[in-house]
Amino acid sequence: MFKFLDGKTVILASTSPRRKALLEQIGLSVNVFQAEIDEEEEVLSENLTEPSEIAKFLAVAKAKHAFEKYCGLNNVVPDLLIASDTVVDLDGSPIGKPKNKQGAIEALTRLSGNMHEVHTGVCFMFRKSEDVDVKTLSFVESCKVHFGQLSSEVINTYVATGECYGKAGSYGIQGIGSILVEKIEGDYNAVVGFPLRRFFVEVRKAFCD
Repeated sequence: MFKFLDGKTVILASTSPRRKALLEQIGLSVNVFQAEIDEEEEVLSENLTEPSEIAKFLAVAKAKHAFEKYCGLNNVVPDLLIASDTVVDLDGSPIGKPKNKQGAIEALTRLSGNMHEVHTGVCFMFRKSEDVDVKTLSFVESCKVHFGQLSSEVINTYVATGECYGKAGSYGIQGIGSILVEKIEGDYNAVVGFPLRRFFVEVRKAFCD
């Protein structure tokens, strides 16, 4: 599937085990490079409020920061660098990662019985060969997630598992959090954290066209 990337250096600018596993699931071997940014500060500096715009902006910001840092440390330009960010959107209001137990409970209480959107922004920086300039492409994949009506007992029991931490919206659909969801409309993998189909289409077009 990714023969056009044979022999090329592919960097994933994320420490998310979910994103790495998803990419490896479709046969793409990646090297993880950690280059974190202050997401809240970045968003505030741009005065962004639209959740889908935030997802795309943060993906681009992560990619550019990681690219510069990777090149500086390794004195080499990667052939492909991938970054991503996921934002949960309830009625136009972004719901981030919980900072504590109470934050997780409040987020899940708001999502209970409602439909929310999940926006996953992806940015990749690439070059087809060593003698061409690096290009940057980005996109957002959005889908709708319908939560069932959750009792306080269910919410508290789920939060106690610890799975909610480190996840936008305070839940992980690929784990125990799947029992909170009635249905989704769109790409399941985008909710997990990386839209595989859209990424494959875009990166193949970038390298093969």
